[in-house]
Amino acid sequence: MMRKFSAVLFALALVGPSVGAAQASIGVGGQYLSFGGSDFDPIDAGMGLEANVMFPAGKAFMVGASGQWSTHNDANLSDNMTALGIFAEGRYLFRSASGSKLTPFVGVRGGWSKGTETAQASELGFSTGSVDLSTTGFVFGGGAGVMIALSPSMSLDVNGMMHTVSFGDFHAKGNLDGAPVDQDISGSKSSGTALQLRAGLSIKLGGGAK
Repeated sequence: MMRKFSAVLFALALVGPSVGAAQASIGVGGQYLSFGGSDFDPIDAGMGLEANVMFPAGKAFMVGASGQWSTHNDANLSDNMTALGIFAEGRYLFRSASGSKLTPFVGVRGGWSKGTETAQASELGFSTGSVDLSTTGFVFGGGAGVMIALSPSMSLDVNGMMHTVSFGDFHAKGNLDGAPVDQDISGSKSSGTALQLRAGLSIKLGGGAK
């Protein structure tokens, strides 16, 4: 899944110069992600990676795609949970007419997310085996941040986003006590919030960037 997303970002980066070389950018960085709500009580906040490709849509708007991956401790299981998200994202930039190195912005985003983890047989009341658990859902959110220019072509991108998240039932696949398991777990839907803090480098594509 991460290889597929990397291929999408690379393809978007290649077409970026033809869609507005002056301001198109690609960004990479780290993220802190914390889930909120009673459905996520066993899940600790985690750290991970984030990448994005943004294109100009007028003087002050940027639109693009972003993806994120993080890992989280689950109090109920010995293995960590991993969370993957792929988003469409838009930003409105408050550009300075005085040439300030700081460019504040507000943003909105929405997309698809997947959570995966592995449960060992002993954690489920069985003797042998394990099952892989996965769930998918939708995420919507918004927030604000600031771009800090480090050079004409590179900026530090720092922002925070608050999301609403909604996941479907977990699907379990594996083997427990010699019996195959491949089924949805009824009643395991979850919903809540997710606070994300991101920091990374944004690199402009094309020599004409300002």
